[in-house]
Amino acid sequence: MKNGANMKNQKFKFIDNEDFRNHLLMLYENAESGFVAKVRYLNNGLLKGEHAVFLTSEDPKYIEGKIAKIIDLNKFRKKGLLHIVKIPENITSSSDALKQYEEILKVIESSAEKGFRLTGPFIEKTNTKIGKKLRLLAEQKSVKFLSKHKGSILCPHPIVKAKNNEEKQWMCNMFREHTDILYIPKSGQGKSFNSDFML
Repeated sequence: MKNGANMKNQKFKFIDNEDFRNHLLMLYENAESGFVAKVRYLNNGLLKGEHAVFLTSEDPKYIEGKIAKIIDLNKFRKKGLLHIVKIPENITSSSDALKQYEEILKVIESSAEKGFRLTGPFIEKTNTKIGKKLRLLAEQKSVKFLSKHKGSILCPHPIVKAKNNEEKQWMCNMFREHTDILYIPKSGQGKSFNSDFML
C-alpha cells in the first residue's frame, strides 16, 4: 500500500477502526475528502481479501488514476479483487434502476465468497423527485441483499441543507435504511455513529 498523505490523514483514521455495521451512509462536506474516505473503506476490505466494487458514472480509467494515487491499485487488480464498474449517468425509471442494480449485485454474489465491499452511489442525482425515489429503492434493495450475504455497502451523500419538509422526510428515510452514519467533515476528525441518533 502506498504511504501517501491521504492514507496517513488522521481525519479518516476512524474508518480503519471499523466501529460500524454493514450498511453505511457517508455524509461528506468536500467531494475530494469523500472520495478518499471511500477508497480507504475499500482498501481495508481489500487487505482482508474481500472483493471491492467502486460504482461510477465517470470514465473508469479516470477513477483508476485517482485510486492509484491513494493505494496500490495494480496489486489488487492482479488478484482480481478490485472492480470499477461504470453505471449509467441518468436512470429515470424504477424498473431500469432495479434491473441495473440487480445485475451489479449478481456480480458480487458470484465472486465474493470471502466478503465484499461496495461503494457508489448507484443513483448520483437526487435533486429531483424521481432521483430521490430511485435512490431509496436502491437502498432498500441493498438492505435485502445484505441480509443474505456477507459484506457491506457504503453509500456517499453530500451534506446539503434541506429546503422543505419533503426533503427532510426523504433524508429521514435515508437514515432509516442505513445502520450507521459516517461523517466526513471538510476539516477536523471524522466519526461514525448509529443512524438512530439522527431520527
